[in-house]
Amino acid sequence: MHDRLTAVRDLLGYSKRQTYFELADLSRLPTLPYVVRQALSAMKIHGVFALEDGFRPASLKPIVYLASAESPDEVAHLRRAVWSQGVVPFLLIVCADEVLVCGGFQPPEIDPIKVRLNGTVAELPAALLYYSANRIASSLTWRDLDIHRDSSVDNQLVDAIEALNVLAQKNFPVLEGHQNLINAVIGKFLYTYVLADRGILASAWLSRKLAGNDTPSLPPFVEAIFSENPYDDVHGAWSASDALAAFDIVDGAINGSVFKIEDDQRDLVTDGLCRLIHRVVRCGDTITADGIQHSFFNVSFSILRTETISAIYERFIKIEDIKQKRDDGVFYTPPHLVDHVLDRVEAVVPITSDSELVDPAAGSGLFLVGAFRRLMERYTPREGWKPRDIRLAKALLLKGIHGVELHAQAANVCRFSLYLTLLDYVGQATIDELVEAAGDEKFLPDLSDNVVSESAFATKFLGRKFTHVVGNPPWSASSGQKDRTNRDQGRGEESAGVADFRTALSLANVPVGQARLSDLFFWLAIFKFAADEATVAMILPARSVIGRLAGPFAHAIGSRTTLRWIGSLFHLRRKLFPGVEASACVVVVTNRQPKADDKVAVYRPLLSSLPGGRTNEVWSLLASDSEVQYQRAKDFGVGKSGWFTQAILSDFDRRMHDALTVWSNFNDKTLAHFLENSGLAMGKGRSGQDAGVSRRPVAEGSEKSVQIMALTQAQLRKVTPKFRGYFAGEVILVPRSMAQALYFSEPVLYPSTFNVIVRKSQVAAMEADEFAKSIPFPVGFEAAFRAFIDSGVVRYFASIYGASYLMDKARFEKNDLLAIPCPFTDWSDEKFLALGNSTQVDTDILDAMDAGKDFKAAFSEFKEFRQYFANAQCPVGSQRNVSEATRRSYVDRLQAELRAAVGRSLPMSVDIQAQDGEVFPISIRFGIRREESVQPPMGNGFIGNAVVVPTVDGDGAYIFKTSARSAWTIDQAVTDAATLRRSLRSWVQ
Repeated sequence: MHDRLTAVRDLLGYSKRQTYFELADLSRLPTLPYVVRQALSAMKIHGVFALEDGFRPASLKPIVYLASAESPDEVAHLRRAVWSQGVVPFLLIVCADEVLVCGGFQPPEIDPIKVRLNGTVAELPAALLYYSANRIASSLTWRDLDIHRDSSVDNQLVDAIEALNVLAQKNFPVLEGHQNLINAVIGKFLYTYVLADRGILASAWLSRKLAGNDTPSLPPFVEAIFSENPYDDVHGAWSASDALAAFDIVDGAINGSVFKIEDDQRDLVTDGLCRLIHRVVRCGDTITADGIQHSFFNVSFSILRTETISAIYERFIKIEDIKQKRDDGVFYTPPHLVDHVLDRVEAVVPITSDSELVDPAAGSGLFLVGAFRRLMERYTPREGWKPRDIRLAKALLLKGIHGVELHAQAANVCRFSLYLTLLDYVGQATIDELVEAAGDEKFLPDLSDNVVSESAFATKFLGRKFTHVVGNPPWSASSGQKDRTNRDQGRGEESAGVADFRTALSLANVPVGQARLSDLFFWLAIFKFAADEATVAMILPARSVIGRLAGPFAHAIGSRTTLRWIGSLFHLRRKLFPGVEASACVVVVTNRQPKADDKVAVYRPLLSSLPGGRTNEVWSLLASDSEVQYQRAKDFGVGKSGWFTQAILSDFDRRMHDALTVWSNFNDKTLAHFLENSGLAMGKGRSGQDAGVSRRPVAEGSEKSVQIMALTQAQLRKVTPKFRGYFAGEVILVPRSMAQALYFSEPVLYPSTFNVIVRKSQVAAMEADEFAKSIPFPVGFEAAFRAFIDSGVVRYFASIYGASYLMDKARFEKNDLLAIPCPFTDWSDEKFLALGNSTQVDTDILDAMDAGKDFKAAFSEFKEFRQYFANAQCPVGSQRNVSEATRRSYVDRLQAELRAAVGRSLPMSVDIQAQDGEVFPISIRFGIRREESVQPPMGNGFIGNAVVVPTVDGDGAYIFKTSARSAWTIDQAVTDAATLRRSLRSWVQ
């Protein structure tokens, strides 16, 4: 079997890669990530193929596990372990005459893909080519692969817990309304299984503690917990009291209660409830909910990652009640996003033994676990971590890791997660052995002073200065507003600490957007937690820093701190946080004033550039060189709509935006100028309260209203006078979504999702006289204006002027619309009126603008392809093979950009080489060519769009590009050229 596995490994090209690891590499590379070490040493994985994530410094991301199996039982064991670990998308199992292709995020009961092997394994079967080292490094390959992130272990466990909770309340009426108590009991069972299966909790130790002395026989509950075949629930009778007694002992051993059950709640914990939980969680019983079977049957608690356990708890704990969780704006942070944020933190200042890190909104401890794991891996003893090293591990934890969490239950989980992380490294021993290694101290440290259950705005940590502040704070408003799902929440009480801090910020002229808690947490981190020169990293809602009202807060960040990293993740909306409509933005700063020459890295990934599979699932953030742009930090202290142009627009679109803005303002050719010259006004729809008349419901009893409602003259006279002219008819409605504009000659009522064009004279007349009549537009105006506003050119303007439009394709705000270029003087302009009958409106608008070649090319590409990325979409065809014409267009733009940088005198050549698999190498040479350069290796990273590698002789570079259509845009050529210039500063000044 080993020979066949070796043959498959070599044919896949893994053995030639520096990012392929086997068991023998562990002693040579003691700082390999924990998940790689766990796979090779504890899961019987033969080899791990990983890719570098493309950032600087790079981190390893496991992509494929390679293993062998000689029996169905071995296959089941491997699949169970890999699914339980929950980090790798693919598992290849080499069997006697086939390779089983398994989804790493799929439960073991899902049938694998079977690929037959020939006798000698001399040639790789076609179905395995997708997983070869060269092909899987390209984003194009992933279009044909399935990720199945929705069936990952954390999702499945949470679903199972929720189903178990519902069944428990149904079967035991006394528990109705006590979902938090049920979850607490489930949690206690869960962590007891984890400790038992990891060998930390020994049956003899627990029996001794329960009995008060050594006993030859195991109590029935202990036997049930530790049985080698727990799925046969044949153990003796045990009660809820037995389970609670065992949990109390375990709680005492780990220095605190996780999921505390109050004394007055213990009587509600019945024998039936405990037996039901054990049968489902440990014994494999299934629960049907909505036709889906949920079960813990195939979870390996010995392999289940601490990050997964922490994430599961964070998702299913209901603190107080469901509404409270929504009001707090608290949502589960995917562990891969936590890793990404911490990577970006360490790119600024590494987390070391001298560091003191705090998360002021710690939740169940995902950021703290990730930070502590980095400390443990950075200070791995020469012979690896052993139980005897527990004092060093405790010292790293106690000095370096701190958290604040308002909810006591979550704070308990946070402490427990840190204990489990410590035991991941030094816990390959029983409790007795760990107690002996710890000497006079308890083997697990008291973390009550490190992780405190308090409001971050009134914690004992206030005023203490930390070297690193990290987290994902609540996104809702401090006293109610929309949460991350964009649903309205009720107004809530604002705590005294929050109110006092907000008042202090106001007195200091420090802005906060709409009293948003995330903004308050950011300033709390800067002013109360962060030392001078400290690194602060937070996941903020994009609307805090990008949008019509974001300017003051965003600009204050840019002027008061030194921006280091901005992860503009708006293209990943709904994918990053399941069920969350709001977009996220990762912000990393240094706590000092910015300097004139500071640069900030901006990362704005597209779904098409990530390894998301057929359905564009986000399971990890991998990048190419060109996906990180560098801009002047001082530019983030100014600008319209917060960081819109800097963080949303690409290099090329930002260039177009700036050029068009200069042109339109210099020539008085904006839409605002056109409307003013034509005697027109732009308004917007109103609520029933503002208008004085309400729209009727869509159906009897419905809370929703019709969008547009015809008004009678009597109803129109009831409209608030200053708004009456906007609803009187002879209006053109322009949806904020930029859907088709609508003309109405008769009175209509409509909401603020519409902007409206109307004569100024009509507005004035109808405000003064309720019986005044609407005033028709000039002949030809209505048709011409609708042709203009519905044109592809204006859609492009919306994408580069609308601060929120690319995010959701729903909010092109009035002021942004007024700012777009309009090449026509007024409504009598003959070229404007001709649009009403034109069959080539876009061409006519471009000609009226006297548009140059660059802008025409930008618009054409937007209209045909790039516009379909808006609203977190991935265009059909983005992952198709690029055409020769598109490649040539890309190369022409790349050459033009590079020529502009190096000047006309320096010889330069740009040549597309022969396609290598799904990658096109592009050779760029500067100066006189002495001889053909040797193509350098393309590295060990993922190619989402392009990877730039300088030649050995230093007079050029190769750009390795995936053959996917999305990588070959003119827009991407501009970005690739900028990346190349950074790599070749000696040639390009």
